[in-house]
Amino acid sequence: MIRRGLVIVVCTTVIGTALAYLSERLLSVGYGVTVFWLGAAVIANASLWFGGWGIAASMLFPFLAGQMQGLALEDGLSAVLPNLVEGLMPALAFRWMMGDPGLADRRSQIAYALWAAVLPSALGGTMAAWFWLVLGKVDGPGFRLLSLDWSLSNMAVVIIFGFPTAYLLTPTLRERGWLMTGWWS
Repeated sequence: MIRRGLVIVVCTTVIGTALAYLSERLLSVGYGVTVFWLGAAVIANASLWFGGWGIAASMLFPFLAGQMQGLALEDGLSAVLPNLVEGLMPALAFRWMMGDPGLADRRSQIAYALWAAVLPSALGGTMAAWFWLVLGKVDGPGFRLLSLDWSLSNMAVVIIFGFPTAYLLTPTLRERGWLMTGWWS
């Protein structure tokens, strides 16, 4: 089981890092925040599909992508907790509600919109901007801009890309035995 978990972490980290790096390269706002950050869809879906392994990758790959981009170490580290929250919230909600990560029913679709897109993005964006405010990296207007951009862009990415990806890939992952119904198995 640990071997499969490590394969999940490595594969998810590679895919997430590539998408995050591409987003940061093309659409950067600053401090590792982009106008349209594709890594958000990976965080939401990896946590639903792979439990703790997906959440671990979701904390790792944004940091790696930021470091590849030349982001200051403290800025990269300040985004680890918000990314943990953005992965943990959907995983907790779907496991508690017994939602279908394949989004086959209306209840799971609504749960995905709320618990994978809206709430985690809003909380993650606010947390990240607050860390940068405390570190003295931004002022009040910068806090609002970064918080709003992080939140709204992640919500949009998770709905536009994450939703169809979950809907289309979950059956394949399920058939091949890669979905984790528990946290580590």
